[in-house]
Amino acid sequence: MSQPPLRKNKKRKRNAAVLKVVMIGDASIGKTCLVVRYMEREFYNSQSTIGACFVLKTWGNHDIAIWDTAGEEKYAGMTTFYYRNASAAILAFDMFDRTSFYNLNQRYIPILNDVASAKLKVIVATKSDLLDNHTRKVSKEEGIELAKKSNPNLDFQKHALPYFETSAKTGYNVDQMFEYIFEFFYPGGLSPTTGEETVNGNIRLCDTSKPLNTHCC
Repeated sequence: MSQPPLRKNKKRKRNAAVLKVVMIGDASIGKTCLVVRYMEREFYNSQSTIGACFVLKTWGNHDIAIWDTAGEEKYAGMTTFYYRNASAAILAFDMFDRTSFYNLNQRYIPILNDVASAKLKVIVATKSDLLDNHTRKVSKEEGIELAKKSNPNLDFQKHALPYFETSAKTGYNVDQMFEYIFEFFYPGGLSPTTGEETVNGNIRLCDTSKPLNTHCC
């Protein structure tokens, strides 16, 4: 099934982003691929992000900054800087790599817990397209439990569980994951009356002549 086009209000002047979302997790688990799939409707095997890279997404009348942070430990001091003032975090792990799940608990979540602005933590398992031929190392139940533990103040009677199993290759659950966050902060923020159109030229802190994964700060 073809993916729906990315939506943008071309008539509205962009302002500074009012919502900041950070992508967090180990290197080479597919964080950048998720951003590219959502923003550009493409899939390719990306190189590791250096530092951080961001794109701006228009959601109704709101501009949202999605920050893709590096997962390599040598960039830890640099990337934690980009967690500041984040309203939401996407905590991603490779469901076939148990270490990447372990590191969410031991490395990333403790740092994120010190970010007072982070009101929502979404746990995301990547590479679900490999399930037919590979044995997962992290169960769905473990991911769900982490999502509950990471959001102790979330009203699950009002909001769906912030846990998604995704595939950047097929696009499975990618839109749902990002738009869960947008709807959490801006319920009904996107409607047929907002003049949304197919997008070209998203703003990003990268060389726009190169793929999203290169030349980031």
